[in-house]
Amino acid sequence: MGIEVSKNAIVNVSADRLWSILADDFDKVGEWASGVDSSGPNTDAAVPEGASVGGRVCQVPGFGDINETFTSFDPVERSFAFAATASKLPSFVRNVTNHTSVKSLGPEKSELEVRTTADNLGVRGALVKPVMTRKFSQAIDAFLEDLKIFAESGKISSEKSKALAKEGR
Repeated sequence: MGIEVSKNAIVNVSADRLWSILADDFDKVGEWASGVDSSGPNTDAAVPEGASVGGRVCQVPGFGDINETFTSFDPVERSFAFAATASKLPSFVRNVTNHTSVKSLGPEKSELEVRTTADNLGVRGALVKPVMTRKFSQAIDAFLEDLKIFAESGKISSEKSKALAKEGR
């Protein structure tokens, strides 16, 4: 009785450039993603071979602090996975994981696949499954839109600009 949301996006940059943003600068997602207020390295997490950090800690509205730790990291295949725990995630939603992969479609074209899974436990978990699925789906959609804008233009999205202005930054 799990939750699973998968999304793909075509991004008009090289796979190496997209990988660099997603993996090499993994802890800097808060600089460009509108759904993340701030982010930084998780200094408690072991750093996998080929990675620059072992994970990240993000401040996300509605979820509080999210601690994301790599569970796999493969720079040759351009894929990674991480487990996420959140301070405000309901107790009946557990084992949240994200799997990300980048594929080259040409010199300036890449495909990104993002899959988020979670276990929803008990009756309450079953009742909130549609809500959590929708929230995960919306979060991934916003992430992909922000990433596409940032990767292709080097600028943050209007949504991220609004979020920063609201915070006075």
